[in-house]
Amino acid sequence: MIAAGPASDVAWLIAAAVLLVVASLISWGLRLEADAERERRGLAAREPSVFWAPNRGRGALAVVALTAVSLGAVWIWDAPRGASAARSPQATLRVLASRPHAAVHHALALARAAPAAMPQAPRGPVAHVAITVEDRTIEIAPGVRYAAWTFNGHVPGPTIHVRQGQRVDVTFRNNGSMPHSLDFHAARVAANQAFKDLLPGHTMHVSFVAQTPGVFLYHCVTAPAVAHIANGMYGAMIVDPKKPLPAARSFVLVGAEWYTDGGSPAHLDYAKALAMTPDWATFNGAAFQYNDRPLHVAPGERVRFYVLNAGPNNVLPFHIVGGIFDRAYPDGDMTHWLRDVQTTDVPPGGASIFDVHFQTQGVYGFVSHSFANAEKGEIGTILVGSAEGSMSH
Repeated sequence: MIAAGPASDVAWLIAAAVLLVVASLISWGLRLEADAERERRGLAAREPSVFWAPNRGRGALAVVALTAVSLGAVWIWDAPRGASAARSPQATLRVLASRPHAAVHHALALARAAPAAMPQAPRGPVAHVAITVEDRTIEIAPGVRYAAWTFNGHVPGPTIHVRQGQRVDVTFRNNGSMPHSLDFHAARVAANQAFKDLLPGHTMHVSFVAQTPGVFLYHCVTAPAVAHIANGMYGAMIVDPKKPLPAARSFVLVGAEWYTDGGSPAHLDYAKALAMTPDWATFNGAAFQYNDRPLHVAPGERVRFYVLNAGPNNVLPFHIVGGIFDRAYPDGDMTHWLRDVQTTDVPPGGASIFDVHFQTQGVYGFVSHSFANAEKGEIGTILVGSAEGSMSH
């Protein structure tokens, strides 16, 4: 990430030595040129003299000037890195987090981006879903590891895509180290029975009919729910209406926040979570990942974003950079929509659907228009056609 102090000092010494040699060679060349000129005029050659004699003035000035300018350039380049090197890893993380997002994701990059394309809905009258709790260390931002509580080893958990009227049969197993639960916002069930705590090593079944179309959150609701959600226990469920929406290239984006204690791997800072002051804000679990690995679409095609906000705390005002939403379905209600929308708030525990067309090839973006959270990672790039680049907001 950042060069260590000793390595930086060695670089300084090498640079200074090289620059002094170059400057000395220039001075020597000037002396030879002066002697040649005297010879052409028929004047006697000058006797060798000390460096600071008047006949060496131009050479000395060149040496001093070149050395000063070059070492100054080295200092300008190296000083910020040297200062960062003196910090602890935690301090360096805080500095990176305090800088514009470009400084973070250009310095480091995630190994890969989480899939954002919406999966197909299963055929038949019943959709079988398996969700397993796993304690897993994951990467939540470039170079930042976090000891998460996950569904199926990932944050967010698997996107559940079903059709209206389809029965959802969930096998829920707890392989974690403490009790956990599942709360389906799409379900109409008795919460005390279906959403009860499950002890480690145990399995339970939850079954319900997806009666209402829309985009819904599922999450752990074990107390304190803010801690379980902030540790990564959430996912999206999409219920297609009986009359399908217009065909589109569809992406699922789950917004959420991470509140870290600065360790490696990091753990939840509960006080930050209660104060609603996240260190990172993300789409699909990791900061900046869709800037480093953009989404690709074709010019003119309908693009649909299913945007869910897992929270647990902050509102997500979703915005397209370089476009206007043709349709926005507030709170995921697929029965009506707003036209020509610039930005719509997605509340914690809520969702919205956004349709947009990009007519011109180029670089576009999607962000939380709460720009403090965009700077913390809630930003991504859309490449239309063969364009290259990334968002810099």
